[in-house]
Formats: sequence, structure tokens, C-alpha cells
Amino acid sequence: MPTVLDPIIIELLSDVTKRTSFVVALDTPTPRCWTPFPRGLDFGGERYFPLDITVTGVVESLDQTQPSAASITISNKGNAASDLVRDAANRLAPVTIRRVWFAPDWSVAGSDLWFVGRTGKPSLRGQLVTLQCGQNVGRTGSSPIRPYTDLMHSHQPPDSQKFVYTGGGD
Repeated sequence: MPTVLDPIIIELLSDVTKRTSFVVALDTPTPRCWTPFPRGLDFGGERYFPLDITVTGVVESLDQTQPSAASITISNKGNAASDLVRDAANRLAPVTIRRVWFAPDWSVAGSDLWFVGRTGKPSLRGQLVTLQCGQNVGRTGSSPIRPYTDLMHSHQPPDSQKFVYTGGGD
């Protein structure tokens, strides 16, 4: 892996808005810190290792402050990420994605917290592992179909479900 970027690449990326990348931290039993940046990044006291990784399907929240969902696709060359699909201990792991900006000398100039949530449904297709991620907002799914007034408010069953003893046959 080269330690210096090719001058042609630097010319193509002379625009400051194009000098961005991201880092992904998965807090699994074996913590993982990855970035698509070719030489990796030392950032925030962590080493983010280079890996062919993409973040897509970002769904912005209503207040436009942070995405509520994202999809992380990881290259699984050498089975480096297969356990994210196969090991149940890696389910619902905390995930943090940060955007990173670079200075003209390609040092880290700043960062922005982009997504915080938990990993969701994993899938393995060929050499790609995909993790659907969502914000950790508590209960998800459809609302209950019974209104609150129909729910049991004591430990006694409703009258229609009480057992009525009619006497026994002698």
C-alpha cells in the first residue's frame, strides 16, 4: 500500500469538497474500525484499517440532523467479515459512522458524526457482506392493534373470559 497518493489523484481531488471520506466503527466482541481511505487513518485515538467498504441507502431523519437508517457493504475478501453474518454475538452491535475531511496535505482536518445506531439484518452475497443499520430508538414495528381501553388493567380476566362453574354431574 503506497504511503503517498499519486499526483494525478491529487489533481483530480483538488476541490476541498471532494477531500472527504468516512470511518466506520463496529463495537462487536471483536471491535472493528474500517475506512475506505487507501492507507487507513489514525483518528480519535483509533486506527481505522483500509477496507473496500461503502455506506449507501442513507435515510435522513425528519429534522435533517442525522440519518435514521444506513446500509454498510463490506468486501469479504479472505472472510474477514463473515462472522458479522454467522455469529449471533455480532447482531445489534453499536455502529458509529463519521465523515472525515482532509487538509491539502491529506492529514485529517476535521470530522462530523454522521450516523449512530445498531447493526440490523446482515446478508452475505458472494464476496459482499451487507449490514442494514438503524438508529437505536427503542421499539420498532407497527403500533398495537388494541386500544389502551381494551387492555387488562388488573390481574383479573375480563368478564367474558371468566370460568363459570355450573355445577358438576353427580
